[in-house]
This record gives sequence, structure tokens and C-alpha cells, in this order.
Amino acid sequence: MDYTFGWENNFHSKMIDEWKSGNEPFVDNLAEEVIQQMAHQKIIADEKESSIMITPERIDILIQMVEENKDKYEHYEIYLDILKRWKKGDFSKVDNDHNSMMSIQGSKTGGVATGIATEEQEIHYIFQVFSKEVDEVFGSTEKQN
Repeated sequence: MDYTFGWENNFHSKMIDEWKSGNEPFVDNLAEEVIQQMAHQKIIADEKESSIMITPERIDILIQMVEENKDKYEHYEIYLDILKRWKKGDFSKVDNDHNSMMSIQGSKTGGVATGIATEEQEIHYIFQVFSKEVDEVFGSTEKQN
């Protein structure tokens, strides 16, 4: 399957990695953008702009940020639902998660998720966008029998 690769959003990745409890949280629309950009690694879409690699550490940081700052996020329940599922390695609805963030933002037209990438597609995406080689991915959507 052919789809457009994006690029790594180093700026927002670093913001997540360096965020500490008590720091100013991301504004609402940035939280949505970050979750959407993380989902890019696991979805199929005709267009993907910038991406943030999903790591368990980044998920933990975002959960902490949202929980500590619920009063600042209109859609905090949606963020926590997505992030807590992802923390468990459950990416079975990652395409819907991505599209929900796009819908909430309201300004996006292209790049709607049309499915979930296979593990092989995700490994290829990680190599292309993040220049990292991985043998397996966090929260593989392929079920092992």
C-alpha cells in the first residue's frame, strides 16, 4: 500500500520528553495535535504530516499531564480514554482515535485514517520517519495465535 510519509516532529517530541509535573501543560489543541501525530505511526492514511513516535514513556507523561490539568482540557476524558488504552498496548481503535482528534480540531480536511497499519507497515514507517530500526512495535495490532 502506498501512502505519503510525513516527518518527525522533533519540537513537540522534545516538549513531551522534557515535560515535568508542575510545568505548564500543553494547550488543548496542542494535546489533540500530539495525540493525532502519535497515531500516524499506526494508521493508514493518504496523507500524514508530522509524526511523534509512540513510546510507553511519552504515553505516561501525557496521561500525567492530562490528569493533573483536567480543568484546562475541554476533552480530557477523550484524551485519557485514548491514552489509557494505548498504555495497555491496545491500538485496536487507533484509526478512530486519530480521526476523533482531527474532528475535534475541526480544521483538518486531508489525512483521514482509513485503517490500521500492519506491524510490517508500522516498522517500515518507523524506519522511514524516525530513522530507527525495530524488530517489533509497541502495542502491535496483529494478534498472535
